[in-house]
Amino acid sequence: MDNVNDINFSVSRFEKMVKENTVIFFDSVEFENIISYYLDIGKLALAKKALKLSLNQYPSNTNLCLYKIEIFIQEDKLDNALELVNSILTIETNNFEAIILKSSILSKQKKHIKSISLLESITNDYQNKTELFYQIGIEYLFLEDFQKSNFYFKKSLNYDYLDHSSLYNIFYCYETLEDNNGLIVFLKEYLSKNPYSEIGWHNLGKSYVKTKM
Repeated sequence: MDNVNDINFSVSRFEKMVKENTVIFFDSVEFENIISYYLDIGKLALAKKALKLSLNQYPSNTNLCLYKIEIFIQEDKLDNALELVNSILTIETNNFEAIILKSSILSKQKKHIKSISLLESITNDYQNKTELFYQIGIEYLFLEDFQKSNFYFKKSLNYDYLDHSSLYNIFYCYETLEDNNGLIVFLKEYLSKNPYSEIGWHNLGKSYVKTKM
């Protein structure tokens, strides 16, 4: 079975167990997949139920604890989330997923400078550069520093030219800065690397109209 079928099979077994109030064995990876599945579709109650059962069986599993932090964040229990993530980072100082989650907590606490500092500390080592630079860009948006925000959205886009979220945020930054000429220069460079981008050509056309070109 492929990964999707494996997850669906695990979820079906879990829901059968809950419905029939029986006990079925799941390994820790199956629990992670089940919790992730429920979080993705917004079924927080079932995610919490799976998490509780999983931590009863695997209390020291870091990945499961990370899901607990995610749920704390969703429930706006930021102090609980911060306490748990700090306890993980005390033991696993280079746990990048924990660092990303801590930056999210700090962001929600409106501590955007601290969030940025934390994210920037892992730029050399964290593999998903697109996600990392995008998140730094978002933090600078919160601070209304559109120059730096634009810089990081461009860095994010360099790793994934099909990332429309970064692209639209770049447009937003240029528009807020009222730098239409800068946007035209950016779009020409972008389209030289991604010549089939309808979004790119459309916005270049709009920019030319604005400058009466």
